[in-house]
Amino acid sequence: MYVIRILRTGILEQGDIPKRRRALNAREILKMLKQNELEKEIEEERPIELEESQEEIKAISLQSLYFHLQKLEEAGLIHTVTILREGRHNTAYYGRTARIFLHTDPKKNEHKIAKAFTAITELASLKNPNFDQVRMEELLERLLLFETQRRERISKWLTQYESTIIEKNIDLTSLFKFMELIDTINPDYIKLFQDLLTTVNLDSLP
Repeated sequence: MYVIRILRTGILEQGDIPKRRRALNAREILKMLKQNELEKEIEEERPIELEESQEEIKAISLQSLYFHLQKLEEAGLIHTVTILREGRHNTAYYGRTARIFLHTDPKKNEHKIAKAFTAITELASLKNPNFDQVRMEELLERLLLFETQRRERISKWLTQYESTIIEKNIDLTSLFKFMELIDTINPDYIKLFQDLLTTVNLDSLP
């Protein structure tokens, strides 16, 4: 979602009244990617993933970026704001279709959760050969559904405060993570993990 983040940040244009332009062309987007202007925003949040992301960014060409922009547009995440005649060519400027996007990867999060469930299932099975793995699969599905619904609820809530978030340059990812932490007192979330603890039933667990 680096492109979405760049479009949200935009480019500050100087003038009598400096203003931020959030409709950018492909070359401007690529330049911002190559300059790693997003590094400071995410290095403290995801130090391990950042190194991989930088390598991916270095490999991006203008042609591959156009392909990526096309996919984002097909997915409804960005749209062509305008097409301007610049020299001998027409240049498309892209903008976001929604006001707030979270720069997280739900698929990666789901993969981490599934991997954790696999590990705890293997551990519990060593102690109990008759361990109910089907029950664990049901709990995993419940948790993934809850995570999806929670992400939607928090995103909807944050959208109400978009202007303040942008004006104050609030770290959206950190804010979202904090809201997730607060939501752990959700009765449905607590009940889910109570069921998980009962199912796993490992003596070493507190």
